[in-house]
Amino acid sequence: MIIIAVQDPNKKRVYAYNEKEKILNEEGELYNYTSHHVAIKRGRAIYIYDECGKLVNEYPHDFVDMSNISGVII
Repeated sequence: MIIIAVQDPNKKRVYAYNEKEKILNEEGELYNYTSHHVAIKRGRAIYIYDECGKLVNEYPHDFVDMSNISGVII
């Protein structure tokens, strides 16, 4: 389980930690994270890593960009 993911702005790196240790040390910008995945933006793509630090998927940035959503449907 991922406890926290943080961005180091000086080194442009993302670090993610579980209960015991650092599980991720990747170049890029922190896009988002949950207890099971970390999303890192690098260039024009978003890379998804699992709770073990393994790359599980890659998407074009436009595919996951939700900045143009103006409301929530419930």
